Amino acid sequence: MRGLGFTVSALALALTSSSADGRSYPCRVVRAVDGDTIVVIVNLGLGVELGPETMRLAGVDTPELRDRDPEKRRLAETARDALRAFAPGGTIGACEISEADPKDKFGRLLGHFSVPGRGDATAHMLTFGRAYDGGPR
Repeated sequence: MRGLGFTVSALALALTSSSADGRSYPCRVVRAVDGDTIVVIVNLGLGVELGPETMRLAGVDTPELRDRDPEKRRLAETARDALRAFAPGGTIGACEISEADPKDKFGRLLGHFSVPGRGDATAHMLTFGRAYDGGPR
């Protein structure tokens, strides 16, 4: 059963807690797609998993990997690599998914991803200059 891959500490991290904006679930990163999008498997509890699902980090934006401008593509690759370093494949963390707007216009989950001891991915990307404030998406 794939659900056994989550550790007890990950389950203790975020056993379906709620915040003002959404619900938080333990999740495992599959990979970073670009500087503001990751693929995750979300543990819904009781051995039920959702995913792999593409999740857009709320409140942050990065240059596009397919931009025609070579400099913007270089910046996009730098942003993607920074997110990959923050949350490499296999990283266990918490996905806080917006209850009001759980998906963006492309069908991706919309929310925040955080890792114990490292903090929030959105804040990390903004702090280290790899992204800019994308506002509420």
